[in-house]
Amino acid sequence: MAVSKQIVPGFPASAHGAQRAVTAPELGTLAWLERSQGRLTFRDRLSLIAGLFGAIGEGIRLGRHARRSGRREVPLDPFEPPATPMVSAARGYLLANCGEPMANHSFRTAYWTLFVMNQHIEVTPVLLETAWVAALLHDVGLERPGATGDFSSAGVEVLKALAREHAWGDEQVHGASEAIVTNLSMRVDRERSGIVAWAMNVGGVGELGFPAHRRQMHPDRIAELERRYPRRGFRLAARKLIADEARRVPGGRFGFFRWVFPIIMKG
Repeated sequence: MAVSKQIVPGFPASAHGAQRAVTAPELGTLAWLERSQGRLTFRDRLSLIAGLFGAIGEGIRLGRHARRSGRREVPLDPFEPPATPMVSAARGYLLANCGEPMANHSFRTAYWTLFVMNQHIEVTPVLLETAWVAALLHDVGLERPGATGDFSSAGVEVLKALAREHAWGDEQVHGASEAIVTNLSMRVDRERSGIVAWAMNVGGVGELGFPAHRRQMHPDRIAELERRYPRRGFRLAARKLIADEARRVPGGRFGFFRWVFPIIMKG
């Protein structure tokens, strides 16, 4: 079966075969992961520290934008998972391989991603599906790590296997892969990595509990979302999985951030 090559708005230019000048891959991107296997250089560590300050500023700016947009209180229902074979397959893999705390976190991440995206762009059916697949698979590698690479490598491999099985388009595969890999970045370049990756990054920080980013969603909607997918056990489970990943890939991003996440993570 032929896979469509059409241009899809909102996806990274590299998904369409666009050429860029040859430069070192940006930290946290899919190209960086393929080159580094998820291991940080000294320069990468400095970049992560510097990016933290930019992330705080971005969260403040996005919270203000969300309040002005009038979309902080829109219903959750338009962002429910679409009944597509790829979303069903990703959901099935998540529920079969991960515990309830991390599964609920992944569902909340999908809603946060789409809630943020809706404040900046029209959420098309293609973007809706892509965001759900990326969110459902973004942390599966913490509980089912691969033989090589960091936890995001495992998520991308699962994604690619499911995509082959369901003949998912190249643009969506690349957009979802980029979102999985960049999710642990301090900041994501929307033009380089695509809006799904960007929205999952800044929305994901809100889901974790960082106050500035959390203002992108109205407190009533947050409460509704967390009733549907409770946070019960999340902080404890995530702390253990992060420590396991830090031991498995000591030079990786969770090895660097393992003491930071428990501080910012909402229980």
